[in-house]
Amino acid sequence: MNRLDATEMLARYRRLRDEQGFGWGEPAIPDMFGWARFSRLGPVFDEVAASGDWAGAVRAAVGDEVPPGLVLVAVAADGALDVRTGAPRPAVAGSPVQVDVVLDSTADPSAGPELVVRVGAGGRVAGVPIAAGGAGLRTLDVDGAAPVITIGCAGHHRAIADAVEAVPAAALRLTSEHGARWSVTDATGGAWFAPGAPRKWDAADRPFFHTDPGTTELAVRAGPLRVVAARGLEFERLELVVEPGPDERVDVDYRPPRRFDPAAAGWCGADLHVHLNYSGDQVLHPRDAARMQRGEGLHLMQLTAGNFTGPSRATPGTRAPTTRGTGRPQRGLPVDSRPRRDHHLRAPCLLPAGGPGRPGGAGAVGGGARAGRRRRAGPGGRRGAGVLLRRPRRPGAVPPPALVRAAVGRDRGHRHVPVLRARSRPGVRPTGWGRVYAQLEGAPLSVEAFTDAIRAGRTVVTNGPWLEVDVDGSGPGAVLGAAPGDRLAVRARVRGSGVDRLVLHGPGGELAASGTDALEHVVTVGGEGLWLAAAAHGGEGDPHTVGAPVFAHTSPVYVDVGGRRPARAESARWCLAVLDGLRGLVEEHGRFDPGRRAEQLGDLLDVLDRARAFYLGAEATAEGPRSGSGHDGG
Repeated sequence: MNRLDATEMLARYRRLRDEQGFGWGEPAIPDMFGWARFSRLGPVFDEVAASGDWAGAVRAAVGDEVPPGLVLVAVAADGALDVRTGAPRPAVAGSPVQVDVVLDSTADPSAGPELVVRVGAGGRVAGVPIAAGGAGLRTLDVDGAAPVITIGCAGHHRAIADAVEAVPAAALRLTSEHGARWSVTDATGGAWFAPGAPRKWDAADRPFFHTDPGTTELAVRAGPLRVVAARGLEFERLELVVEPGPDERVDVDYRPPRRFDPAAAGWCGADLHVHLNYSGDQVLHPRDAARMQRGEGLHLMQLTAGNFTGPSRATPGTRAPTTRGTGRPQRGLPVDSRPRRDHHLRAPCLLPAGGPGRPGGAGAVGGGARAGRRRRAGPGGRRGAGVLLRRPRRPGAVPPPALVRAAVGRDRGHRHVPVLRARSRPGVRPTGWGRVYAQLEGAPLSVEAFTDAIRAGRTVVTNGPWLEVDVDGSGPGAVLGAAPGDRLAVRARVRGSGVDRLVLHGPGGELAASGTDALEHVVTVGGEGLWLAAAAHGGEGDPHTVGAPVFAHTSPVYVDVGGRRPARAESARWCLAVLDGLRGLVEEHGRFDPGRRAEQLGDLLDVLDRARAFYLGAEATAEGPRSGSGHDGG
């Protein structure tokens, strides 16, 4: 697809947004996606996890006292409207602020038809369907110059003028040498954004936007403002309060010191799973992606399609422009617009290269094996549910496609790499909130070099701290030869903040732990091969970690004993169970060409049977008890 085609596609998405609001033309969207911009979404998810009642969860999250920036409309069975508003959001002319209009049906759920409530501001009105006893949402961007919100249903009408308050304007000039992520809020929690920047919120309800290198000016209210600046995991944050007067301008210059510098030792960081448009009501351009990448200090970033229930893509295409440190495209924007509905099992694997001063070229990359999932109690995220962080149930746990490739595909014979592929969904969490670092061993930064490092297992994953491990002088991905009785010196170190516990893992589980930032241990080799990997754990609330407990994990150092790789019968059985589950899934829910279902399903089951034979062989050849990692205190 050429640049003109891409422009036309983006224009089509904008028309869909204007006509439909949230979504990309799908015939139906689950409730939680339609509420992606709701300012109380986190508490709603917490309530839904406990009760399963979406409308009840919305009522509980709003509470008895309506919060600022929210309009609560009780809708009777006949369409009559009862309106309550929270404290008004301050707004200035030309700078819209967000207001949530929550519709709460008071009708008996067992009686009465679905109603459509028309909600609008500034001349843009859209209908919101609401079932009897249910709840609906319309999120509005209300300009201070036109602050009236209109609501109508079944002949009943209301005009609301007290949800937004016009206030004197001031200006804020934000400067950063390399680009940054900013959050600007007033005393009511209202968000202020740079012109043209995508308006995003993270999992903790904090608004944010990214700026290019240099200076950006935005209109704000006169009065106290809280300003936070950040640049990914590797740099310190800036937090301060400014108070411009009417028509005054305040300057904020962000020059962050480093917390740590993995690139100085050859490690480059990437976010391999970015749903650029996952908030569902924004149409973003690859230049927005480049701005986010620079603002987070990422060397590489992969854009991933994320349609919900229809064939249209939420990300404009599977290919993004190659960018250098300046973020300027080096060539045109090729976009693959073919419908693809299997995004849950297969994602585009192309990375735009670049990052902070590191040129590179675009190309294909495999995302690496993903670790097992870990979720908080309830999916509590500000702008969507999703995976918070993928923490291994045990190192080496991988998804079904990777198990198949390792058995019969292009990765046959490769060692599994427990690489976290954290999903960054701008609008849910900032790009790069969880990232994978790869050791390039002196190679210039490129997608190919990064791919090679992942396949070799030279990786560390983190959502905040920097973690290192050394086994007899070798780091992640190394393969050591050893004999029974050999003693291996292991050292792990973590830098950053928020870490409570540093752990050394092996095939049998936890081998050693430390409550400090360093760990030293001696492992005595038994009769079987083994692997050794480090992990760091912490709690919630670290300012450099967005939306998840603090976590980092290295890929293993592998130790072959007598030329034999690590092999565990119970691990082979675990792989067999995963493949059996995949088989049942595709037989019951797989989508195939109706005229060729038997043929296509048969081809897939043949591949799964070949993979199963591989792991049955591994189970049969695994010898002796699981004794591959004796250890002494270090």
